[in-house]
Amino acid sequence: MSLGDSKTQAGSWQPTLSADLVSAGYGTNSIANAGVGGQTVALAAGSIATLLAMVPHSEISDYAICDWGVNDVYAGVLPDEATWKANYLSIIDAIHANAPGAKVYLAFPWMQGRDTQCDTLATWISWVVAQRPGIAVAGMDERVWFKPNVATYSTDGIHWSGTPAGVTAGAAAWQAAMGY
Repeated sequence: MSLGDSKTQAGSWQPTLSADLVSAGYGTNSIANAGVGGQTVALAAGSIATLLAMVPHSEISDYAICDWGVNDVYAGVLPDEATWKANYLSIIDAIHANAPGAKVYLAFPWMQGRDTQCDTLATWISWVVAQRPGIAVAGMDERVWFKPNVATYSTDGIHWSGTPAGVTAGAAAWQAAMGY
């Protein structure tokens, strides 16, 4: 299942990733999408039960792909660190309660013009992953593959999920982060 903001909601990269995972002998024919544009980690934490209800129980797999954070840096001012971390931990805990065997992959978001804030979020995400060993896993890092290719992968410096090249690269980044 994929959860996140508008990069996830676009729904354009999940079929590519799913096909890649099936080719590698991992995954199913579809990745249920519960992305909601404009979400911050706080909004997602407050609505995680509703988000998880969007995913048919039969489609809950061995993994949950999470990509939140870019809306948290959009205004250029980060939220309170302790609250942000607590909110992300509550999201992971809710996913784990719903799908106890699932690995929860957390993306490291990037947005053009917000390098410093995204680097700070990366340290917070790493901390969150360390708090849930065996459950939370570091996912793809947009600062590594998206940032250097933003002109090719995006039309707005935020969404890699809106261009064919971005979709292909994003799916490949997720597949690599998942080890397949």
